[in-house]
Amino acid sequence: MAEQNHYNVFFFNSDENVLKEQEFLRMVVGQHLAGIIITPIDSFAAVTRELLQDLENKGIPVVLLDRDIRGGNFSTVLAENEKGAYLAVSQLIREGHEKIAIIEGMPSNRPIYERSRGYRKAMDDYEIPIRGEYMVRGDQKSDLAYEMTGKLMGLPEPPTAIFTCNNMMTLGCLRYLTEQGLMIGRDISLIGFDDIGA
Repeated sequence: MAEQNHYNVFFFNSDENVLKEQEFLRMVVGQHLAGIIITPIDSFAAVTRELLQDLENKGIPVVLLDRDIRGGNFSTVLAENEKGAYLAVSQLIREGHEKIAIIEGMPSNRPIYERSRGYRKAMDDYEIPIRGEYMVRGDQKSDLAYEMTGKLMGLPEPPTAIFTCNNMMTLGCLRYLTEQGLMIGRDISLIGFDDIGA
């Protein structure tokens, strides 16, 4: 659609690095831009907020996708993260699971924080105690999620189900379980938030 309307699309991958994100934003200042669509890394990053506000002040529209920035007043397109996580964990509970682990990400990432809240709410509503050893923190990437899955499965009482807070962490979790010869749905259940493209 962009091409049909004579627009060029420039794609930048910050790889969840807030300094790289801010470097890209500084780089585009002064360029002839029609607009910016961004998935900001850190909801509390004041520098990112100021850079985006500066672009909007110069007449360049900004749309935040999937995550917002605290203190900003930008157009946003957000998912219902807490509700989605709540539904996912509730489904595991309805299937008979009580030993449900979560692989979280960084709490400064609003979707991750909201998904963690959905996990907690489902466990509370179904009166299932939340076990501290079943709550491990990743970094939204697959390698650390792989390690955290190993930590969970090495517990004296490993979980029977795992909820991961994004697609990359789901991939890391899935890789570990597969390498250990565990079959999803038979040996352990797994639900991940986000869609993994083929």
